[in-house]
Amino acid sequence: MDDQIAIVQASWRDILCCSLAYRSIMAPDCGLILSDGSYVRPHTAVDQSLQFFITRLYHDVVTILRELNVDKVEITCLKAIFLFDPDAKDVLDTTRVSELREKICMSLAMYCKKFHSDDVARFAKLLLRMPPIRGWCIKGIENLFFAAAAHSADSDITRMLRSP
Repeated sequence: MDDQIAIVQASWRDILCCSLAYRSIMAPDCGLILSDGSYVRPHTAVDQSLQFFITRLYHDVVTILRELNVDKVEITCLKAIFLFDPDAKDVLDTTRVSELREKICMSLAMYCKKFHSDDVARFAKLLLRMPPIRGWCIKGIENLFFAAAAHSADSDITRMLRSP
């Protein structure tokens, strides 16, 4: 149970960022589609840091996912790869977590080979989206408008996961 808590605590931001980016693939105007379905455009943001945040996420992640035409299976695998990080803080059984991550990577590679046989580099292209997503999460969520909420949510998630 401790490893489950550790990997969720370490990866929830990345998973949420993946979800936001994937939902926003269909958004026009450099906007983002939030989990409640609302649409946020950069020019409607309340301050410049939020405008910058929306624009950067859109250009650094969303447009690439759109160009790759990422599907639900692929984005789900990317989320799982983020989740099963053997280097996550407080993970005890790093071997098991690493094995799970490797299985997911192999499944994604086979999926890409089967359904995107015309693009031999697709698997690599998908994996190369992970650093921009993670970088965006670190800069965007923690340093901009979600800073206080992220720390509060992290504590709330920890408390909920630890309670029986």
